[in-house]
Amino acid sequence: MKFTPAALVAALISATLSVSMTAILVLGLARERAIASTSISLTLPTPNATFRSGSLLVQQFGSGGRNIVLIPGLSSGPWEFASMIRSFAQHNTVYALTLPGFDGTPAIASPYLPRVTSDFWALLQSHHLQKPVVIGHSLGGTLAYLLAEQHAQRLQAIVSIDGLPVFPGTEAFTAATRAARAKAMLGMFASLTPAQFAASNARYMASIGTRDPRLAERLAIEADRSDPAAMAEFASEDLALDLRPKLSTITIPVLLLSPYFAADFSTPPMQFSASQKAAYYALLTPGIAHEKIVTISPARHYAQLDQPQETQDAIDAFLTSLPTSP
Repeated sequence: MKFTPAALVAALISATLSVSMTAILVLGLARERAIASTSISLTLPTPNATFRSGSLLVQQFGSGGRNIVLIPGLSSGPWEFASMIRSFAQHNTVYALTLPGFDGTPAIASPYLPRVTSDFWALLQSHHLQKPVVIGHSLGGTLAYLLAEQHAQRLQAIVSIDGLPVFPGTEAFTAATRAARAKAMLGMFASLTPAQFAASNARYMASIGTRDPRLAERLAIEADRSDPAAMAEFASEDLALDLRPKLSTITIPVLLLSPYFAADFSTPPMQFSASQKAAYYALLTPGIAHEKIVTISPARHYAQLDQPQETQDAIDAFLTSLPTSP
């Protein structure tokens, strides 16, 4: 199949939006899920400190070196960065955030994104964090772009693991269409029962989250700890965002990691190479002066869990390229 941006947009609409929407329509699936043995650890080391910055739960690890802030994705917690925290905390100070309503933390009144970004900047001020590197996954990656647009001069760099400034497949939407789709998504997700939420998590993790079925089972169990209403609000606000008009204001270095799993892109309409997917991601992040896109393969959405060493190596190389003193 010939690669065109329009073809990939259509494919991603089918594979990303449609799969996710199908997942939330699964009704009352009874299931027994045991945590299978796997080499991937989701257990965090003991933090040096745990505190709150407004709506954000913050866990601090390590000391010295760079200040690194980790922002997890939708319905996730710092557990998705467990391996990364162990690595970074050897020579750096790591602040792992939990977004409100996720991983057992209390939800807040909407809208979420303005409150979360405000509480992030309050964290930097209250703990005197000078130009941290922000690393986000999925929704956390989108937040990294948003924060860099707000105050790039207060950050040293950002890293996004499969998080984008506009939701893939919606880049051609008008503002009215985007708002309508966001409202529809909010209503659809907010009406989920606990059983439907669990079924949605299981379907998503197995089809998009990770290529490892045993790990998908564990991730779904972890995601079940999040508040469905909080997930609905975050997902709706994420879909409503289009950060592209101000991306040129991001003057700091940016690393975007693009997961690629060949089996997911082997047949039409999803027949694309890793380089073609990376090229599509470049189209969604125009105007950034110092952005590097690196493919992580074979990996699905949780690239840092499917390929922990390759992901860590890519981020370490990026950090090494930055000045030692921000």
